[in-house]
Amino acid sequence: SRANDQQRQQAHRAFVATSFLRLAFQYEPDIEYYAHSKVVIGAMDNECPYCHALKFKKEPAGMCCASGKVQLPEIETPPEPLNGLLIGTDPDSNVFLKSIRTFNSCFQRSNRKSSKY
Repeated sequence: SRANDQQRQQAHRAFVATSFLRLAFQYEPDIEYYAHSKVVIGAMDNECPYCHALKFKKEPAGMCCASGKVQLPEIETPPEPLNGLLIGTDPDSNVFLKSIRTFNSCFQRSNRKSSKY
């Protein structure tokens, strides 16, 4: 019936609203949040005139490089075999590039420093 449909829609809206509540504090790197129908952040199509970083439409000016005040050195070419894996000349490149997010997540967790010990 129409009343049941409306109840289901309201319940679904409430579920979606609560499922996004405080989500930033429970981030899971394997979830593709951008693909959710309720997430609309737009395209990163504004380019910083100083560092050429791609930014979202409403991102404040200077957030990336302080309006040209911060300049990072050029990134050096990585050593082999990493360079070959990244640019696609290594036979294992496809597997590596498909798994790179997982690798980065593993390394970020293992690369924490503490001054206590």
